[in-house]
Amino acid sequence: MPNVESLRGMTAERLAALNHGTIRTPIAGREQQMVTGLLKEWAAKVGEIQLTGDTNPSVAIQLSDIDTDDILRQAVEQDNFGNRVALLRRIVFREALAVEDPSLFEHDLAFEWRGIRRKAAVVFGNVRGMSSEQLANGSDDWKLVIDYPFDRDNNSPRDDLSALDTFRSERGSTKTLVWVPAFFSERTLESLGRLVVIEHVLGSNRLEQYAAHLSPAGRNNAKLILENQRNTLRGQITSAVNVAYGIETAARSGVLDHRMELDLADRFQSLASGLSVQPPAEATLAAAVTSLLGQALTWEYPAAPRFETLLTSKKLDTVLQIAIAATQADDSRALVDKNDRKLMEQIANPLLIGEMPHDGTHFVSKRHWLDHFTRQAAIDGGEITVEKLRGWIDQPQPMGLTADAENLIICSTRPRPGCRSRSKAALPRARLAAWPMRLCSCGKRRLIRPTGRRRCSGPAASLACRSRNCGRPRMRRCSARA
Repeated sequence: MPNVESLRGMTAERLAALNHGTIRTPIAGREQQMVTGLLKEWAAKVGEIQLTGDTNPSVAIQLSDIDTDDILRQAVEQDNFGNRVALLRRIVFREALAVEDPSLFEHDLAFEWRGIRRKAAVVFGNVRGMSSEQLANGSDDWKLVIDYPFDRDNNSPRDDLSALDTFRSERGSTKTLVWVPAFFSERTLESLGRLVVIEHVLGSNRLEQYAAHLSPAGRNNAKLILENQRNTLRGQITSAVNVAYGIETAARSGVLDHRMELDLADRFQSLASGLSVQPPAEATLAAAVTSLLGQALTWEYPAAPRFETLLTSKKLDTVLQIAIAATQADDSRALVDKNDRKLMEQIANPLLIGEMPHDGTHFVSKRHWLDHFTRQAAIDGGEITVEKLRGWIDQPQPMGLTADAENLIICSTRPRPGCRSRSKAALPRARLAAWPMRLCSCGKRRLIRPTGRRRCSGPAASLACRSRNCGRPRMRRCSARA
């Protein structure tokens, strides 16, 4: 009855209004949400119901005499544990990592934390069935293991937690986080299985095989119906994933298996001794992944500065030149170009190499690192090496800086004119990008310095080790002359 005015342009809100008094909700005013949920459930089972939109979807019905259930029954064998895992992996990786590769079980995630690019390995697997080697992490970067929201043979999330306890007692601490979700209910698993079958039938032009008994027009109508059903099921399973992994807390009844209840706090586990992970208060899986890894990095690097910009070599070079100019000035101040003042405030201030006032025009060099290195040198009593300076930067607490950021601290820490320092921290002036090449390959990694007056085309060719007892081949001296 498309020409009936009251039924034209039907939405969930209008449908709730037409049935006013017959739809009852525990909280008054939530009738529309209940109708929307019912429509999505029906559309997942009946492809002829077409929904457009999310919070207040428009509703249409495509009448058809095609039995799509008969088509799906021909491919029912595709609904198995392995295919369910594969489909769910695609959904989780798409929502959490924005990765569409269906073959991935592990992904190297790149993300930004406090202005520094970081990496982490994200693994999708059954924790209960993973070996100690698979759970352990031999990398300096963190690993995040994401478990399945279902299992075989009536195993529960508690079995996954028991496997983690066994690992802790046998292997000890490792830089791995584990995300153990609550389990799907039978109804949700049935929807997942139906989606598996529909995805198979619609993929790779298989519909022509399974609907060979239909005319071309009939197959086209069947495709439209199955696509509507697939889209609705995808939305339902994605929402169920968010509920199982603790992203959505106000879940509809029937999504999870309450016989295998798992508290929200128990879904986030750490295999690093001393680290307790809190449930992330985020709205998406992607944000929750970054939040979990951020908690791990905050625990690992408690003194990590908060940079308000992404660190790059170009930005650090700019800060270095201004910092050196201030260090060499009699009043420890350097005029900063207007375009660089914000950058100095974002990088130099958190690194404690000086202070750039918010509305100021000059950068003021500070003695923080020079005094710190002097104290550490007095405690150590040995020769000053770059390796030692890098270690002292992380005293008393690790900062988790990149090598370039550490280079900036080291290169900008020099005694001012007339200043006497026993720290021997006076370092050669150099572009920041060239500093990693100024470390000898010998085990002592002593400071090395330019041996020519003019810069050579290759940084390695212009440097020589200061250690007379270096047991490894020295870098070739520069033959350039002024």
